[in-house]
Amino acid sequence: MLAVLAAVMAGAAQAERWSNPYVSLSFPSDGSCMAGPYANATSTQVQAEWRAFNTDTDPGRALQFVAWSETSADIRATGSYVANTSPGQLPLQQAVVSATTNDLVSGRDVYYGLYDSWASGSVWSRPNAPYNAPDETGPADAAIAAYTKLDMTTDPDCVATPPGFSATFTPDSIATGGVSTLVYTIDNSGSASPASALDFTLNLPAGVTPVTPYNVSSTCMGGVLTTTFTSFRYSGGQVLPRATCTVSVDVTAATAGSFNAVTGN
Repeated sequence: MLAVLAAVMAGAAQAERWSNPYVSLSFPSDGSCMAGPYANATSTQVQAEWRAFNTDTDPGRALQFVAWSETSADIRATGSYVANTSPGQLPLQQAVVSATTNDLVSGRDVYYGLYDSWASGSVWSRPNAPYNAPDETGPADAAIAAYTKLDMTTDPDCVATPPGFSATFTPDSIATGGVSTLVYTIDNSGSASPASALDFTLNLPAGVTPVTPYNVSSTCMGGVLTTTFTSFRYSGGQVLPRATCTVSVDVTAATAGSFNAVTGN
C-alpha cells in the first residue's frame, strides 16, 4: 500500500507543471462593438497580457492563451502561445487576439485562460466551462487556469452611433417658379439603437421659399413639422434602429440660380 501511495503522490506532483498564472485583458480601439445595445459587429479585438511559472524541471513545455467558445462548449485557440519553454518564470506575453459572438456567455461575457497543450490531464483541474455551469463541459484534458472574464459591453467602442444627415432637391433643376421637393434624410442605419428626440431646423437658402399652401411630410416616427417662409423645423420624432427616414417640403424659386440647403443643427 505504501508503494501505491507513493506512486499516486508522484503522479500528482508531476501534474503541477505551471503555477502563478496571470491574465490581463483590455480593449484596443478598433471601432467594433459585439455586445450590448450598441453592437455593430460580430467580432472585435482584445489586448491580452499573460504569463505563468513553469515548475517542470525539463524544458520543452508549451502554453497557449485560449478563449472559451460558448457555441462549441470547448476552448478555442487565439494564436497566442509559447513553445519549448524553459523552467522558471515565463516572460510577459502580449498579443492582440480576437473575440467573436460565438464566444459570448449570457450575451455579454468572454472568458480567456491558459492551456497546457502538453498536459496528459488537468493541470489546473478546470475541465468545465469557466462559469461553472454543470451542464457545460469542455474537453476532458482541458488543463485550463487563470480564466478571466471580460464584459464585452464595456468596450469603449460600444457607444451610440450618431445618425447621419443629408439634404437633396428633387428634381435638382427646375424652371423659375417651378416646384422641387427638399428632402432631408436622417440615416440611423449604422446604429442598433433608435435615434430619439430629433430636433433640427433647416434654413432655406435665400431666394428659395416654401410652396403655399405648405406641403410638408415625414416618414419618421412621431414628431412635429413646423414651416415658416424661411425655414422648417422637425422636432420630437425618432428613427428606428438600422433604419432611415425623411422629412420633406415643397419649395420654389422666383429667380434663377444655384441654391444649397444647410441645416441649423
